[in-house]
Amino acid sequence: MENLLYDNESDYTDYSEDSDGESEGLLKKALDVTLPYDFVPIVNPGNGTEFLQNVIFQRKNMKRVVCADEDLMSKIRDDSDHVKVVTIPNPPTDETGSLQLPTLEWQLKKLEEFKQFIEFVEQRHKPEGKERRLRSKNEQQFISDIKSHSPKYSVLFNYSHESKLSILEILTTYLSKQKLLEDFVGPWLLYILSTLGYPPSPGCCHTIREFLRVCRSMRSKYSNTMPESSLKALNFYICISSRYYGQLDLADGHL
Repeated sequence: MENLLYDNESDYTDYSEDSDGESEGLLKKALDVTLPYDFVPIVNPGNGTEFLQNVIFQRKNMKRVVCADEDLMSKIRDDSDHVKVVTIPNPPTDETGSLQLPTLEWQLKKLEEFKQFIEFVEQRHKPEGKERRLRSKNEQQFISDIKSHSPKYSVLFNYSHESKLSILEILTTYLSKQKLLEDFVGPWLLYILSTLGYPPSPGCCHTIREFLRVCRSMRSKYSNTMPESSLKALNFYICISSRYYGQLDLADGHL
């Protein structure tokens, strides 16, 4: 590609990070700092060079994605078989003012089942052919379509990661306006959550957290009019979304 600033390549000097040139130019480094091969972090840098070397070292060793360690939750103890009754802020308008939430034992069991399900799906289905993309992000149109069509892994496994996140965003927006989790939504949520991949990207984490907040908000408004199946489904999706994808601050046990 023709350089827009210089007529000839010989007129162009690269002052990027790896350049050792001494010529003057607009892009010349103000301070050239390199990291020694055997560099050891300095607790109290004595000058600007040492400080920048520390910054470079930390950046090179920083993980792109960090998720909470599930082992940290092992300290939470629960002696009940399945659910425990706790009082939540702004309790629902039912007779007890309490809500049944899953125990840690139940959550870990469902988490393991979800991991096994992901392995099963990945063994049976692989992306084939051209990558598919969501044709429209129109919520009304998408919801209308999925009410009469269940997801097929053999087809939908080819959807791009971006399209899967878009589907989850559409479902999250739709659920935020509903009072319960309808049956037709469940299979699509399971499909999306089992194919997003691990570890999640920063954008994926954001979308999952928004989904978790909507599910928790919907559950917090639980009343006797909500079918038990809807409550159990919310418990399940909150469990696998928070624990599998490392969003433990939104998991049950962090109320």
